[in-house]
Amino acid sequence: MGIAILAVTGDFRRASAVLTVDYSCALKLVSPVAVKTGMNSAAKGGVIIKGAPALEAIARADTFIFDKTGTLTKASPEVTDVISFNGSTAKEVLGLATAAEAHYRHPAAAAIKPRIKQS
Repeated sequence: MGIAILAVTGDFRRASAVLTVDYSCALKLVSPVAVKTGMNSAAKGGVIIKGAPALEAIARADTFIFDKTGTLTKASPEVTDVISFNGSTAKEVLGLATAAEAHYRHPAAAAIKPRIKQS
């Protein structure tokens, strides 16, 4: 498009303005796509990243400390206890959590979904 504007008008500034507007949209789209791709790749490897700020913080980190509770070694978190309050039952809380996670495939959702059947 920029070349067409340059050919028609002969004005390099107009052509560069068109290119600036045209490519700035692409640059604005690249960042969210890159973040989602990074989060998806991490999820396939069993790593849950909460969002873009967390992913950016990882890039700045120089030290990582891991706990040894089994979440890292088993790579399958599980719900062990449900503590309800305000008159709710454990089954109601699990039902709400299952409904909230119904359309997600991350490991935390997978840990919540089977629990409703056991309660």
